[in-house]
Amino acid sequence: MSVGHRWVWAVVLASVLILEIVSFSITINPVLAQSPYNFYIWSTSPQLKFGSYAKIEGRLCPTPSTAGAEIITYYYIIKPDGSLITEFAKNKYYCSKTVTVQYFKPDMVGTWSVAAVTQWTYGDSKQQVQSNIVKFVVNSNIK
Repeated sequence: MSVGHRWVWAVVLASVLILEIVSFSITINPVLAQSPYNFYIWSTSPQLKFGSYAKIEGRLCPTPSTAGAEIITYYYIIKPDGSLITEFAKNKYYCSKTVTVQYFKPDMVGTWSVAAVTQWTYGDSKQQVQSNIVKFVVNSNIK
């Protein structure tokens, strides 16, 4: 196969890969974008001393009508080294009241990121909403 043919195949394969990625994004994003809910989270301290606890709080607006529904939230914590911690919990969120989303002790200095996805089924309706991404810094020299 000549260099020209290899280049053409590389362009074709790259185009197919890009189309698949775009197709995947188009398939996933409308589900999250159509939700009538907003899930906002924040860190109670944008900077923490190493050895202290991080507290992430949040609100889900409007408050969902979930009597009897199981609400599961998945938390994605990205450590400064790029490794990912995934946890889940059953929580009840409100628009009018702040709820503690996560409370944990970071084990390294640097910038941490946290995001969450909460989902529930109420009747025949399944809802899923993704939070914003919150960042905070763990420092060893804060007094």
